[in-house]
Amino acid sequence: MHKAGHSYLWSTGSTDTSLVSNGTKAYSLKVTSVHGCASYDTVYLTFVYPDLQITDLNEPFDLCGTTNSESMIITLHNPGTDTIGTADSIGFTILLKREPKKPKKAN
Repeated sequence: MHKAGHSYLWSTGSTDTSLVSNGTKAYSLKVTSVHGCASYDTVYLTFVYPDLQITDLNEPFDLCGTTNSESMIITLHNPGTDTIGTADSIGFTILLKREPKKPKKAN
């Protein structure tokens, strides 16, 4: 809650009473009263992104009839865990899973 006459200093350097975050990280806040008393706190924000389902791929989306030396490259630019699955003509399934690096905790 904003109190009139108090000053705010965020770890980002902002002196606004509120902060807009653009990612998972820790933020510290120092609030100083009109009498010079200071209070500190730190909060660690974690953004949770919803799972997305890929419903269509650009070509080549079907590698049927290709040789073993041909490949499909899939590039994902999203946070979180990605699982890619495929099945061949006899039902053999391959799943590739990429685990993101865990964020570092703030000191």
